[in-house]
Amino acid sequence: MELFHIFLYLAIFCALVSGVMIMIIISELQKRPVKIIFFLLRLYIPKYVGQYKKLTLTETGKVGK
Repeated sequence: MELFHIFLYLAIFCALVSGVMIMIIISELQKRPVKIIFFLLRLYIPKYVGQYKKLTLTETGKVGK
């Protein structure tokens, strides 16, 4: 297998994992009183990740579920 294919599969895998993680973060934020703007979701992803970190840190004392 060529090196190009290895990096291609790795990039596809990373894109899928990040997509799933963003979906989980968005679903958790929707359970709380956070307004999600789906039209501009790509632009607001860093903001939502920061809000998720801040909310879970205040609720549980640690980042994440």
